[in-house]
Amino acid sequence: MRNIRVADPSEWVVNQRPVPPRRPRRIRDIIATIPILLLVPALVLVLGPAAAAGPRLNVDSATVSAGGSMTVKGQGFNAGEVGVIALDAPTGAIAAYTANKGGRFRLSVVIPTATAAGRHALIAGPSDGSSLVVRTSVNITVETAQAAQASPSLAPAPSVAPAPSVAPAPSVAPAPSLAVSPSPAPSPATSPAPVPSTGASPAPTPMASPTTVPTATPKATATPTPTPTPTPTLAPPAARAASSYLLLSPGEIRSRPTSGAAWSALKARADRSIGTPDISNQDDGADITVLAKALVWARIGSNAYRVAVVDAIRAAVGTEAGGRTLALGRNLPGYVVAADLVDLASADPAFDKNVFRPWLRSLLTKSLDGLTLVATHETRPNNWGTHAGAARAAIARYLRDSGQLARTATVFRGWLGDRSAYAGFSWGDTSWQCDPAKPVGINPAGCTRDGHSLDGVLPDDQRRGGSYTWPAPKENYVWEALQGAALEAELLYQGGHNAWAWSSVALGRANRWLYDVNGFPAAGDDEWIPWLIDARTGTNTHGGAPTSPGKNFGFADWLYPS
Repeated sequence: MRNIRVADPSEWVVNQRPVPPRRPRRIRDIIATIPILLLVPALVLVLGPAAAAGPRLNVDSATVSAGGSMTVKGQGFNAGEVGVIALDAPTGAIAAYTANKGGRFRLSVVIPTATAAGRHALIAGPSDGSSLVVRTSVNITVETAQAAQASPSLAPAPSVAPAPSVAPAPSVAPAPSLAVSPSPAPSPATSPAPVPSTGASPAPTPMASPTTVPTATPKATATPTPTPTPTPTLAPPAARAASSYLLLSPGEIRSRPTSGAAWSALKARADRSIGTPDISNQDDGADITVLAKALVWARIGSNAYRVAVVDAIRAAVGTEAGGRTLALGRNLPGYVVAADLVDLASADPAFDKNVFRPWLRSLLTKSLDGLTLVATHETRPNNWGTHAGAARAAIARYLRDSGQLARTATVFRGWLGDRSAYAGFSWGDTSWQCDPAKPVGINPAGCTRDGHSLDGVLPDDQRRGGSYTWPAPKENYVWEALQGAALEAELLYQGGHNAWAWSSVALGRANRWLYDVNGFPAAGDDEWIPWLIDARTGTNTHGGAPTSPGKNFGFADWLYPS
């Protein structure tokens, strides 16, 4: 037998890789660390302020007059965030903003004329119609109100001091675009000068000494025959706090008569069949019938009218599909005002909360034939824009969305003539504009051309009758635009924005130009407009009752009797 020796494990040899000699790494590590150390401070400088600052507001001036405007810039907000700018408290919204992709916005904000003098907090934050998260604040000083600075244009004549007796001369001065009519100029009595007026013949008796001067004075009073002084008759209402109701309160409506031509016409319309609501049809009249039924219910309380209104509102939801924003602007306000009149929230709480209100909010940004209601209001300075503005105001009021209402007011203020508030419209032919370089929705007070008054003209609707010419065409699109504008103004006024007073009572001047200068009174479905404008601005132009209701509203002869 062979002996086999087994090797001791301690003598086993393992095949190992040779270990490379260690090389010094310290220098290499130091070199690699230097760029990282340099990068950290740079990142702190870039990212630190952004992370720490959060949303911020800046204003172009720390001092602004009540009724004046200032530029507000925001940064650090959420991309695409929609919110409101407010004074002192979230409920005091005065403008709305939309942050861009970088979280920034810039807008012109008008300080309400009723703001008290002193220090105020300017705050901003998102609004969903029910709550506001305050992001930051900036203190501003509001000086004593200069609200009257918009109205001097109603009576600018004193700037042309007529010292010489050659008073007729200023009439040749319509050169400036805002040429003021010199009509009031002769009013200062030039007592010494009238003597020549009685001496048309070379006074044979030089006895017409100073003692006879007093006898000539009565004739001097006949000389100033400039009767165009109806300007001071414009009397807009005083600013008011926001009402809980879209239009008149239940108490005001119950005070209206249940007899007379206006009531009979309203009741007859309310007793009609509504038919099938179709908001997409711009000529559909179901909304006006629904409005009539709601008004009659609010006045006499017959429940059958209320039931019919609620059923019609349910049927109207979604029927805007396939239409245009003009149809939506015309047809929607009647349903919204009716919902407020019959208190839809208590008549059908589930429908109001879960269907009607979400639907209204969606309509602000729903695309119809390539346009949204908001875009139409903010780009179209004619009947399309005014109808869209009235519908937008109705939605904002019903949803109690103060930010949306503030933005609606800002755009409307710009349309009425305050370009510092808003000037983002797309204009057509500007030949009817008082200043083509600075177009507005209603020409400013005192505007004349070639001796003709353009004060109160709606240029972007008047142009539908052709470029500037005289006599001015009687263009019905102007009345169509006033249908939307009058309702928009009333909804804003009841919401705490005194649109009737803006731009020297612009809507009163527009109404007066159509009647007194253009000789073009309201007719047909425009007849209700002068009743509302007369009631709110002090003009006196409306005809008799009853009136025909319009495309978006009506029955003003019953609601706003003179």
